[in-house]
Amino acid sequence: MTAGALELLPVQPLSQALVEACGDARWLQTTAELISGGKSNLTFTLCSPAGELVLRRPPTGTLLPSAHDMAREDLIAQSRIEIDQARLHVCHAAWLIDRYGAQGARSEISAIKVSAPAMATQVIDRAIEIFGGMGVSNDIRLAYFYAWARVLRIVDGPDAVHRRTIARLEMKKTAPYVG
Repeated sequence: MTAGALELLPVQPLSQALVEACGDARWLQTTAELISGGKSNLTFTLCSPAGELVLRRPPTGTLLPSAHDMAREDLIAQSRIEIDQARLHVCHAAWLIDRYGAQGARSEISAIKVSAPAMATQVIDRAIEIFGGMGVSNDIRLAYFYAWARVLRIVDGPDAVHRRTIARLEMKKTAPYVG
């Protein structure tokens, strides 16, 4: 064992703690061996007549997240962004309704009828992806919520009808181009 690693593992206090925890005096004869020589992730074997233990010191400092954690965080962040977008869109449409009436907010109302259910299905789909197989089981109601979010896209009228309304209202806003 190297001198630096020996300083990181105080064998004497460890063996006394093992005697107190296990009630076996044979742990006083503990010796330590360095298994891996990495500086950030040292692993030791403690040997004594009472048995062997493996100790692994966790790396110090902050660890980089795994790719799985980063992908999950990305899905959650994207969902948060889309929820906020839909919420702000609804607030804007409510403001337009208060100011100009439902006729004055027809385009925004149609846009919400397209975007809010689509956002809900995407967010729920990401949640199912995060939960994996459990996301489609009956233990978590995500599959139920997904089915109803999809139904909402049909019940309130097909998306194509709402898009057509939006397009016609947008085309009325500007004069046609005459070349």
